[in-house]
Amino acid sequence: MDKPILTQAKADYWNRPLFCIGMPRSGTSMAMGVLAACGLWIGTMRPPTPQNPKGFYENYRLERRIAEVCLGLAGADPNGVNPLPKLSAFKNFPSIRNLADFELRGDGYAGDIPWGFKSTKMTLSWPIWARAFPKARWLIVRRPADQVVSSCLRTPFLRVRSANPKFWQSSVAVYQQRIDQLKASGLAYDELWSTDILEGHGAPLRPIADKLGLIWKDEQVRTFIEPSYWGGTEAH
Repeated sequence: MDKPILTQAKADYWNRPLFCIGMPRSGTSMAMGVLAACGLWIGTMRPPTPQNPKGFYENYRLERRIAEVCLGLAGADPNGVNPLPKLSAFKNFPSIRNLADFELRGDGYAGDIPWGFKSTKMTLSWPIWARAFPKARWLIVRRPADQVVSSCLRTPFLRVRSANPKFWQSSVAVYQQRIDQLKASGLAYDELWSTDILEGHGAPLRPIADKLGLIWKDEQVRTFIEPSYWGGTEAH
């Protein structure tokens, strides 16, 4: 059976996305790749790079046309590096729901299966996404801060911004603050560590797949999870 399990929310997939957030280089791409293997609709993704050869598993249209634009409008770096926005910068933002619906439809989403959007930049601006999709479920992917900093320093497109560990330590602290604020907000969320996902061959994500009405595909998940690639300082 390849179709999603029938759930009470089946007729409301459009309003109940999965939003995956976390720090850069924390394992969000890996987590979303597992869920995509089980049928989560991602849409047109950012092209792979040498640093993420398996792909970023984030919707290109939502990322470029909404997530990055909103950071820029808030006076922050659209790439989510420096400067970083204050959470209060998004307090009076107009709803992005119509924009998101337009981009989803343009990318071919028909609302007949579960969908998700992963973006580390959304970690910085989560209130506008929560207002647009109040029924969304949030997945926070965690990784020890020192490993995140080490990975940022090893990743060319991030290292070019700064090769100073203190710069990335400060950035990681801001991202963690935003995560803590989301957790304290009352939104529905799950929190997983990328190391647990790796060591469990993806199994910690199965309860989330079940909540979304996805079909768990153990063989595909195990094939996707390759500790030799995803492990160490290279978790994405």
